[in-house]
Amino acid sequence: VSLWDIKADTTASVGSYLEVQPGNIATGAAPTSSDARATFNFSLADAGTYRIYGRTIAPNSGDDSFWVRVDGGAWVRWNGIATSTAWQWDAIHDSDNNNQPIDWSLAAGSHTLEIAYREDGTRLDKLVVQPASLPTPTGTGPGTGAPAPKLKIEAEEATGSPLWVTATAGPTVY
Repeated sequence: VSLWDIKADTTASVGSYLEVQPGNIATGAAPTSSDARATFNFSLADAGTYRIYGRTIAPNSGDDSFWVRVDGGAWVRWNGIATSTAWQWDAIHDSDNNNQPIDWSLAAGSHTLEIAYREDGTRLDKLVVQPASLPTPTGTGPGTGAPAPKLKIEAEEATGSPLWVTATAGPTVY
C-alpha cells in the first residue's frame, strides 16, 4: 500500500499529479518505509553532469518540499520550493547547502531516482533529467503530448531528443 495518491488536474502536463496523503510529514529525516517513496528508473546513453527538474505546486511554506536521492545515495532535502498555486519548474536543490541546484555526475546506463515525502501538500507533476548545461524547462516541459503515463520522468540527451523512461502504467510506487 502506497502513501502516495495520483490526483486529477487538467492543468498538469498529462492530466494528473502525485501527492502524498494528508498527515504524512517527515521534516527531520527521510522516511524509511518503502511506501513513503516513489521510485523512478531511467537510463542515460551518455555519462555526464545532469540536473533534475520537477514541475511542482507548493501551496505554502509549510508544504514546499520532498526528499530526493539518486542511485541509493544520501537523501537531499529539497525544501523551499517556490510557493505557487500554478505549476512551475524547480531544479532539485539542496536546502542544507544554500539552496544550490544539484548537478549529478551520472554514468551511462541505468539509474534510480527516489522521491520521498517531507511535507504533505506539495504536488509533483513531472520530472525531467537533462544535461546541466540546458536551460530550465518551460510550460509543460519537453515531450508533452506523447502517449504517456500519469507521471513522467524524462531523460534528455545533449542533442535534446527525449527518451521516455517510465513504466507504461505510471510511476513505480512503493
